[in-house]
Amino acid sequence: MTPRQLELVQDSFAALRPLPKDLGIAFYQRLLAANPSMAGMFKGSIENQSAMFVSALALTVAGIAPDGSLPSSVRDLGARHAGYGVRPEHYGPFRDALLDTFAERLGDVFTPEVRQAWSAAFDELAEAMRSQTAPRP
Repeated sequence: MTPRQLELVQDSFAALRPLPKDLGIAFYQRLLAANPSMAGMFKGSIENQSAMFVSALALTVAGIAPDGSLPSSVRDLGARHAGYGVRPEHYGPFRDALLDTFAERLGDVFTPEVRQAWSAAFDELAEAMRSQTAPRP
């Protein structure tokens, strides 16, 4: 992720402030409508899951260092998600649902350049998370 992409990610996320309560719900509805087989990974209420997701996303976006390095909590999150049954092939649909939710919510602010910045950020985030799901010797 370039410094410009980091700026675009943080600025566009700030444009969502205050974070609407239903942002996470809209994301999960989109994700599960396109990928119903993933529904079994989510235990409990979608409202609670949504709140945790939006909080984790906000902390992650705020924690990205100026050099683009991710907070160590991202790797920890990856390890927890592996325990929930998240597999590498789940990250693509997750990214698609996230980008489409942002596009819907941000409208004209979500330019092709902003979309590319979020895609790059997500790919780095997913790689850090997936690194915790690799089999250990």
